Amino acid sequence: MEKKTQGYSYKVNDVKLLIKSDLEKGIRTTISESSSLQSKYEERKAYEEKVRNAQPKEIKPVPFLFNSKIKEENAKSEDYNKKFEKIKQKIEQNPVQEPTKEQKKLLNNYIENAVKSEFMIDNRVEKQGKELSQFEQIKAQREEKEQNQQQERSRGYRR
Repeated sequence: MEKKTQGYSYKVNDVKLLIKSDLEKGIRTTISESSSLQSKYEERKAYEEKVRNAQPKEIKPVPFLFNSKIKEENAKSEDYNKKFEKIKQKIEQNPVQEPTKEQKKLLNNYIENAVKSEFMIDNRVEKQGKELSQFEQIKAQREEKEQNQQQERSRGYRR
């Protein structure tokens, strides 16, 4: 494989193919998005585990003399516990799913785009070979002319 300005050049069974697209960019994008999905999944999974393992705040009994301060703390604890229960219920109803479906979708989109890439047989190498052979033929003809001229000159000087 060789990167060209038009795309990528591959050699398959002595045939050069030119793929006119940036497949490398597509691969990098797909991998990046897939790893992003995976990291989001891991973060959400850790959050859910933290919520499942968390304990609700304790409601303390209210003594006769210090009831206002403890009542205030108990009210905050009750609010926290209500919110905590709602979050737990949401997690139980909609737990995090592994991102395999999304990753498969990304991969299928990449494959679909790769299939749409324009493939061409790279004739430039053959053309260069033909041009080179024509150049070599011209060069051989010139060398032959020069040899003939040198032979004629050497014959002319001998006379």
